[in-house]
Amino acid sequence: MRVLGPLILVTAIVLGMTIPGWRRAERQRWPLMQFQQTSAVVTETSIERNRMGHYRPVVAYEYEAGGRLYRATSYRQFAPLPESGDQGWAQRQVEPFEPKQRTTAYYDPQNPVEVFLVRRVRLYPYVLILVPMVIAMAFSAALVQTALGGGEPVAGAAGPHDWYHIQSAVPAAGRAKLAGMGALVWYVYGLAAAWHYLLVAEDLRAMLPAAAFGAYGVLGLIPLVAAIRRMRGGARMADAEIAGTLPRFRTDGLVIIRYEQQAVEPVHIRSATVSLVCEHRRGLLGRERLFSSSFVVAENTVLVVGQRLSAEHSFEIPPKKRRPSSRGSRWNLPRTDWLIEVVVKFDRGRKYVGKYPILIEIPPRPGQAD
Repeated sequence: MRVLGPLILVTAIVLGMTIPGWRRAERQRWPLMQFQQTSAVVTETSIERNRMGHYRPVVAYEYEAGGRLYRATSYRQFAPLPESGDQGWAQRQVEPFEPKQRTTAYYDPQNPVEVFLVRRVRLYPYVLILVPMVIAMAFSAALVQTALGGGEPVAGAAGPHDWYHIQSAVPAAGRAKLAGMGALVWYVYGLAAAWHYLLVAEDLRAMLPAAAFGAYGVLGLIPLVAAIRRMRGGARMADAEIAGTLPRFRTDGLVIIRYEQQAVEPVHIRSATVSLVCEHRRGLLGRERLFSSSFVVAENTVLVVGQRLSAEHSFEIPPKKRRPSSRGSRWNLPRTDWLIEVVVKFDRGRKYVGKYPILIEIPPRPGQAD
């Protein structure tokens, strides 16, 4: 429930920008591609101020369509999309037009009153299309890393130690699949917007943003391939099972960790490491690694289906100068995270990454109740 409010807010922002963006983009594409040109005569030019204090260019003109004479007088009939700016900008837009000047207009053969005078491609609909996707992906990544944090460790069966099973913030295999699918959706979505823009781009000035879209299409392959590799790697191993001897640890002691993980298909493991990590979170996305201690479980190992990796290791927790786990902010986002991090590297750059939050506390001072 703690993420429901932010989730609703971000969803409203994304939809509130994306839907109008696509509508405006299509509203621009249709006239530029389907309208027919005709001769027009300028009758009057002016600028008008809207309620927001911006100025709009207005050129009144007469044009012929289907053997009839029509007259355009609205600012909406200046360009495919309504435009506004400061007074100087609006004045510059109407300067090329003078009364009685002959020019070319573009009208809809099915509805001749739909007309425009200046062929111009606006970029802002595509900003409304792409920016919400960046917001959605950034929020999704932050949500996965923070707001869906694991719960309190659960005690398992008694034995030489009472092992407490440490829950992952998000199952790593599932997170890898989400990352791969998210990167693929992001890439295809961006290509769709780029293709839509290329359909209407005409002159060199309009092609410059198209070049940026093209760079996106090429450079976007790098994170896409990386995410798909990670998705493929995450599917090779079942999620790691992590357990500790205590539900909470102190900065003057040891963390005894048990690690087990099973192969779900034949794999060649280049290396498998288990690490104790301390990260300090700076906002939703920024983080600084304060401490890391690693233990190598396996190297150059081949596993068959159902075979397991397992190990136990004691990590020494740094003394008080290291920060304990802490909670803060209305979203209950940790400011300082202590994690057990599992990294299994396969061939061809694929890997499995799992993160398991643990609680580290500062021990009580002398004379203070434990």
